[in-house]
Amino acid sequence: MTVTLAMDGTSIVSGTLEGAKLRDVLALDAAAPGLAEPHHWTLTAEPAVPGLGYSLTLESWLPWATQTTHEGLELALPAYVTATVGKPVDIAVTAVAPSGIALHIQQALPAGVEVDKPGLEAQVAAGTLARFVTADGTLDLYVPALEPGKTFTLTYRAIPTLAGTLHSGRR
Repeated sequence: MTVTLAMDGTSIVSGTLEGAKLRDVLALDAAAPGLAEPHHWTLTAEPAVPGLGYSLTLESWLPWATQTTHEGLELALPAYVTATVGKPVDIAVTAVAPSGIALHIQQALPAGVEVDKPGLEAQVAAGTLARFVTADGTLDLYVPALEPGKTFTLTYRAIPTLAGTLHSGRR
C-alpha cells in the first residue's frame, strides 16, 4: 500500500507499507513551502484501505532577518539554558541603549526558577543596577542611565527548584 500526502494537488511525500508492516505506523516528513496561505490537503492510499487512520501536524516558521540597528535598545540573552534542579546557573544579560536613558528590563522566568537575590543586591550596591524586583515568573531589572558608548552587562544566578515532565489528559 502506498500512502501519498498532497498539497493543492501536488504530491509532497509518499511512503509504502507492505507485508507484515501493514499495521505499523507510517511517519511521513517533508518540507512544504508557503504554509502561511490556505491550502487543500489530501491523503490517499493505493489501493484504498477502509478504516485508515491518520494525523497531520504542520510546523511553520519565518526566518528573522538581520536588521541594521539605528536607535533604540539591543538586548542579548542566552538562546537556551541547560540547568539542573538545585544547581545555580549563570544567566548573562547584555544591553545597548541610547545614553542618558534608564533601562527597565523584564525577563520572564520558567516556573520553579528562583533568582539569587544576594547576588543581585551586590549589583545594586556596586551601582550596576538601580534596583530589581522579583515575582513569580519574572525578574525586573532597573538599570541606571548609561554613559555614551557604554554597554550594560550583567550576569546573575538562577536556581531551578522543580523538574519533571508535563503530561496532559489530551491524547
